[in-house]
Amino acid sequence: MLNEEELLIVKKRSSLFNMILVVGLCIYHLIFYTFNEDVAKINIYIFLSFALLFMLEFVLGKYDFFKSGFLYIIIKMLELSLTVIIVFNARNFMINSIIYVMLYCLIALQLFVTYDVTEIYSKIEAIFLSSLPMLGVTLFEIIFNGINNFYIFVFMAFIIIIYFCEYVALDIQAEVLNKLYIKINCLNGIATVNREENDSMKVTQAKLLHANKQLSIQRFKLQEANEQIIRSSEETQLQNYIMKNFTSSLDIDKMLKITIDAIMDGLKCDLVSIGIVSNEPNEDMNVITHSEYTKESGINKEIIKEIESIRCIKECHNHNIVIEISNYASVKYEYIAGSTIKSLIVIPATINENAYCVYTFGSCKNEFFEKNKDFIQNLSNQITLSITNLLLYMKMHTMAIKDPLTNIYNRRHFNVMSDTFKKNYIDKNRKISVVLFDIDKFKNINDTYGHVFGDEVISFCGKIANKYAKIYDGFPVRYGGEEFVIVYTDKDSEEVRQICEELQNEIKTKKFEYENKEIFINISIGIATYPTYCSEFEELVNAADSAMYCSKKNGRGSITVYAGM
Repeated sequence: MLNEEELLIVKKRSSLFNMILVVGLCIYHLIFYTFNEDVAKINIYIFLSFALLFMLEFVLGKYDFFKSGFLYIIIKMLELSLTVIIVFNARNFMINSIIYVMLYCLIALQLFVTYDVTEIYSKIEAIFLSSLPMLGVTLFEIIFNGINNFYIFVFMAFIIIIYFCEYVALDIQAEVLNKLYIKINCLNGIATVNREENDSMKVTQAKLLHANKQLSIQRFKLQEANEQIIRSSEETQLQNYIMKNFTSSLDIDKMLKITIDAIMDGLKCDLVSIGIVSNEPNEDMNVITHSEYTKESGINKEIIKEIESIRCIKECHNHNIVIEISNYASVKYEYIAGSTIKSLIVIPATINENAYCVYTFGSCKNEFFEKNKDFIQNLSNQITLSITNLLLYMKMHTMAIKDPLTNIYNRRHFNVMSDTFKKNYIDKNRKISVVLFDIDKFKNINDTYGHVFGDEVISFCGKIANKYAKIYDGFPVRYGGEEFVIVYTDKDSEEVRQICEELQNEIKTKKFEYENKEIFINISIGIATYPTYCSEFEELVNAADSAMYCSKKNGRGSITVYAGM
């Protein structure tokens, strides 16, 4: 038995076949009626009804009305009835009978298809329904139209032929269907096995695809983890290298250069800059900066000058951490305008209450710091801690070697440096001069205006000594009390004398105020130069001291150059 979809297809195809058959019958009847003029009108009406019925079947089949099996059976019963009526009313009885008997059999076969003829009850029902129109019309003709014995004989033969054809057709159909069912069952069995195997293969394939996908994900994760491990290892090595170097020297400028070079090489940056600002009490503001950059960065000396300026460092320090990973970095931040920097990190850090620093990292690539920005912040914190410790040590070292009131070197450090001066200048026969000056009548100043005012005077003299030491590459020392020493190298006595005149002039023209009184001071200076009169460094100091006392004896406020007194 066919399923509903297959039956619907058969019904549609049979309706199409019937339309073709109608066209053929029309041609036949046109030819027949052309050569037979006395044709009863009833034949035409019956044929037209028959043709219209076939057309109706075609239309109904076209729009899926045959999903209802009952409607299809009614149509077929009507077609069979009209076929028998045409046979009874045909003029050319023998030819028409043969044609329409064949037509009757074809329509009956179309009806049989809708039944499962492999079952006996369905088979009986199919034979009964296909024979009912023939029997009904025949009885009607015998009763109401009184057909003769010849026609009765012919119709009996017609009925026998029809029954025989139906029986044979049903047997053939049943046999064909049985064989077909067996093949279908075999094929279904094979298909089921294949489908199961297919399903199993699909499941296996899906599992393999899923496993492959998971492996790809795991491979990607492993690759990412491996890259992270390598990156972490490189970052750790970089951090250890920087921290190790910070503990190996007290030269902060050298340490900054080593640190920046290591970062440039390790992180492949295009710009690294570190700026430190220190403003300790009683000291001038100290700015320590160092920067490195690549040619690709488009950075020039003017940009570096701006980055290392106090204004820029102070401005950056007053803001939070800046992480710019877009290609607008060089546009957004004025101090790198004109460069090709696209990724930028600016990290401010506080060293202590009097010092702070700013770290700047730049790259010409977009999102360059996306993966290592945490490391950079951590590294900056570690460097800040190292700088803090280094500055603290330097401060303690400074306290040990410098005088707290004047912030120039003390006598103890001067004594330590004596060996260095001897080794680098006396032993190499290079020029070296010692200037020793003393504040005139300083005891009277202290007694008259007090020690606070006296400290102010000493502090000022120390400041001037430091100034002229820096200008002319000297070494300033508070030798003791109101006495000061400046060591000048690679200069003869005349050059040193001119420097001392400038120094003395600045001190004696300084106007101090005390209780609305203007107070001026003066100094007495002694100069001794190697190798003019002295052969040892200790002799230089003693000679300068003797020259200074000579200035005091000669009325104070004068300069005396030692000449072998």
